[in-house]
Amino acid sequence: MNEKIDFSGLNLDKSTVKVIEELLDQLKELIKHKPDNTITILDNLKTDLINFKPKKSSDQGKIHASVKELKSAFKYHYDIINRHKEDKSASIYLLVFYAVECGLKAVWLKNNGLSGTDQIQDQALISEKGHDLTVWTKKLRLPAIITGKHDTTETLMFHLSRDKSSWDIGKVHQTWRYGVKINSDDEQKLVAWLNQVCDWIKEKI
Repeated sequence: MNEKIDFSGLNLDKSTVKVIEELLDQLKELIKHKPDNTITILDNLKTDLINFKPKKSSDQGKIHASVKELKSAFKYHYDIINRHKEDKSASIYLLVFYAVECGLKAVWLKNNGLSGTDQIQDQALISEKGHDLTVWTKKLRLPAIITGKHDTTETLMFHLSRDKSSWDIGKVHQTWRYGVKINSDDEQKLVAWLNQVCDWIKEKI
């Protein structure tokens, strides 16, 4: 019996390969602690795989984008931003936010060998949490000079002017879109951070 499995006929992206690696690691641990039950463990695993039913996607109705489309969106948004550098309006800030979101997703997809957002398996990345740009910067391992700006929290935070309530950066696009005022110091820090990330994306996209 050939001890090696031929994977050449499989078309696996990096995310799928990582899941397989984790599965094999777990299987190795099970067999190590229960060597006499190896055949039973493998049979159960095979049965589980046969009966496996993918979870229904929570992003039904969501419009997906390809890497090419995300790259084009980043460049288009950035071109407008660059032509309005002196504009300090919420409209421009909103465009910076979306430019960064498109750029980060494009780079992440490319790095993981995926062609579009429809191939993202991590539900957190295609849910509302996907707007938290610090999640993407951490996954992409951006330089500490950028990610280290908020080591005391898991994400960048800001406060609304009207009630001082605290929110994460994943919600800031709503404030700029709806005209809700946020603390001016927080806003300046957020915009400066977004511009830093924009500069990083330009080098990677």
